[in-house]
This record gives sequence, structure tokens and C-alpha cells, in this order.
Amino acid sequence: MTNLDKAISILPEHYRKVLELRFDKKFTIHETAEYMNLEMVAVRNLQYRALKELNQVLAELHRANAISKKYS
Repeated sequence: MTNLDKAISILPEHYRKVLELRFDKKFTIHETAEYMNLEMVAVRNLQYRALKELNQVLAELHRANAISKKYS
């Protein structure tokens, strides 16, 4: 499992879902909003927060891997 897979699995379900729809299934903002029964602005905000959280989780995983390699 890659760090990206690990990081995505840590995210809350609604973050994982919006990222899956937008980047894996290539849904538009409009399609994602319809699928998730949200307003388009809510999808944009949710996607922003999901990507921000994903970035933070990836950074934490990277630091943890660096520390474990340093002491192994």
C-alpha cells in the first residue's frame, strides 16, 4: 500500500467520496454535486478541505517514514 493509499484511507468518508468522484471517476463539480445531493459551492469547499487534509496526512506519513528509516 502506498503512502497515498494510506492517506486516503485515513480521511473521513465524505472527503474520500468527493476525491473519488472528482479525480477517479472524473465527475464535474456539477455531477458531483448532483450525486452527493449538495450545492456546487459545497462540493468545491469539500474538495478544497479534502485536498488540504490529504496533504497534511501525507506530510505526517512522510515524516513518520523518515523517522523510522533514521532509527532502523
